[in-house]
Amino acid sequence: MVMISTIYGCYRFYQEKKEEKQLQRIQNQVNEQSKRKIDDELSVIAIGNSNLYSGFNPLQLWHEYKITSFVAAEPSQDPNRAYYILKNVLEFQHPPN
Repeated sequence: MVMISTIYGCYRFYQEKKEEKQLQRIQNQVNEQSKRKIDDELSVIAIGNSNLYSGFNPLQLWHEYKITSFVAAEPSQDPNRAYYILKNVLEFQHPPN
């Protein structure tokens, strides 16, 4: 039982560190992209989980409709992370209504 608890504790610790690294990577990417001006401002900011990350293509949106966009998605993104990513993006970008 002690061995199982130790293994589970190590696994949880590893998962938390992995999630923190993913969040930091996304936040760095968002910071870098949102500070840049692409045709003055981004029109679409896509925030969500891996379904959005793998299914949304900003380049296609630009080539077909000339709409600037950015994907700030990550695997298993929870609403709390999404809120802080959005809050961070909106410090630099002001999408049109």
